[in-house]
Amino acid sequence: MKNPRKDTVSSLAESFTNSERNISSSERALSLAFAASMLGFGVFRRDALGIASALLSIPLWDRGVRGHCAVSAMIGRNTAEPPEKLRKRFQRTYAITVDKPYEDVYRYLTDRQVIE
Repeated sequence: MKNPRKDTVSSLAESFTNSERNISSSERALSLAFAASMLGFGVFRRDALGIASALLSIPLWDRGVRGHCAVSAMIGRNTAEPPEKLRKRFQRTYAITVDKPYEDVYRYLTDRQVIE
């Protein structure tokens, strides 16, 4: 017998991972910021307009979290960065720990014989 809750969770996870990103990172950030402001407005108002505002923020949360916009998909618009561009955005840095006093390291790095 299948567990319906497990199936629901797995289908939800697939919907988040299988949807193709079609909006840029800045659009995602703006969607999340606007959704947060609409939700805050709705919580602050606590009336019919506030409830409507909070409910209307749900699609913006979805757009910001998933990076997929249904309207953009319908009209064929894709402003998402290609994966290669995203990989170039992150820079790898390395650190080396030298277990020596500062003076010894400085002396070694400024020694002309080592440099040449």
